Amino acid sequence: MPDSPCCTRRVLLQEAACGFGALAWSALAAQSSAARSAASPHGAPHFPPRAKRVIFLFMQGGVSQVDSFDHKPRLSADDGKQMPFDDARQRANSGDGQSSHRVMKSPWNFARHGQSGRWVSDLFPHTARHIDDLCLLHGMQTEGVAHGPATLFLHCGATNFVRPSIGSWTLYGLETENENLPGFVSICPSAGNGGPRNYGNAFLPAEF
Repeated sequence: MPDSPCCTRRVLLQEAACGFGALAWSALAAQSSAARSAASPHGAPHFPPRAKRVIFLFMQGGVSQVDSFDHKPRLSADDGKQMPFDDARQRANSGDGQSSHRVMKSPWNFARHGQSGRWVSDLFPHTARHIDDLCLLHGMQTEGVAHGPATLFLHCGATNFVRPSIGSWTLYGLETENENLPGFVSICPSAGNGGPRNYGNAFLPAEF
């Protein structure tokens, strides 16, 4: 009885085994070629990035800056004095805008540490020993008095209209080497105090 012209599965795998490697090589070569041809579709950044990744920890309701790393001698000098400005909420409720609150100094002492002479409170004795390895930014200022606008300002740099978040700008500058995972993710984002606007791409392309 003549052999069937159809191949068995075993024969098919034996004959095609050499072709699997060629298929894999072809796919890798295509990816490499596409990466070179469109390495930066939006053009090179203004400055070559030196960082590879950014981890941004936003701890809402954390320790106050005046109790941690932002020494305010004026608070100690005016401790116990009445606030010299009106209370907007009190004016709205009673019509009397004079604030009844008093200035309170930090309950922790501050001291200079490291060669940089940075002020650190007694709350962080171990961190104080490594203060020269930290970068502290004290230049942030906003007119917002509520948590929502302040949170939006911290993430996007503005409260009057939506701007790209810090994650979107980071991805825009560093890009990503992974094709299958997003380059910017938020873990357990809060639904309040700005919500999704704190993590959006705004006017940047959707890929960011």
